[in-house]
Amino acid sequence: LVVWGNVGDGGRLGYSFGAFEGHTFGIGSLTQNQAKAADIKADDALMYAGRIQYDFWDAEPGYYGTGNYLGGADILAIGVAGRTQKDGILTVGKVGDYSSYNVDFLLEKRIKGAGAFAVEAAWYKYDTDDVIKSEQGKAYSAGASYIFEDKAGWGKFQPFVRWQKFAADTNIDTKQFDFGTNYIIDGYNAQISAVYSKTKITGVADNDKFSIALQLQY
Repeated sequence: LVVWGNVGDGGRLGYSFGAFEGHTFGIGSLTQNQAKAADIKADDALMYAGRIQYDFWDAEPGYYGTGNYLGGADILAIGVAGRTQKDGILTVGKVGDYSSYNVDFLLEKRIKGAGAFAVEAAWYKYDTDDVIKSEQGKAYSAGASYIFEDKAGWGKFQPFVRWQKFAADTNIDTKQFDFGTNYIIDGYNAQISAVYSKTKITGVADNDKFSIALQLQY
C-alpha cells in the first residue's frame, strides 16, 4: 500500500509513504519461509517506508524520478527517505529489527548552447540491530557529469565521475571510484556506457575493472 503525491508551488514537494510485505535480504539473512522452516520465531511485521523531496527549480511530478535529466531540466532537489521493519533481519542465530535512512542531493543545470552539468551526493545509514554488522554502517556517494549539447553521430557524450564508500561496523571499508562516459542515443531507452572502476576493500588487494554496457529499454 502506497500513498504518494505532489503538493506546493507547481508540485515541488513530493511525498511517498507505504507499507510492504516481505523481508530485507542480505548476506546471512533468511527469507520468511526459510525462517519458519527453521522454527525461528519472529513477527510477521510490515516494512514501512517513506520519502519527502523538495525541488527548488523545476518540479519533478509523478511517482518515479530519475537520477539525471540529460540536459532536459534544471534541477535542484533535496530528499530524505527511510524505512523500518520489526524483526526485519532473520538469521539462524538471532533476529533483529531493520532500519535505514538517507539524505540525497541533486543539482543539474543547463548551459545554453553548450549542454548541461550535474552534481549529486548522498549519505546513508543502515542498522541491522547488530545482527549482521557487515551490512550495518554508513555509506556515502558523490558524482558529477556533463552532457554535451551537440550530437556526435547517433547521440551525445556524457562523461562522468563517481565515488562511493561503505563503512561497515566491522571496521572494513569498501571504496569505489568510477570514471567513464555514457553515449546517449535515446535518453534512457538506448545508451552505451564505458566505465573504469577501482575498488578498495580494507585488507584486500585493490581491484581494477573496465566494462562496456549496452542499455535498451522498451
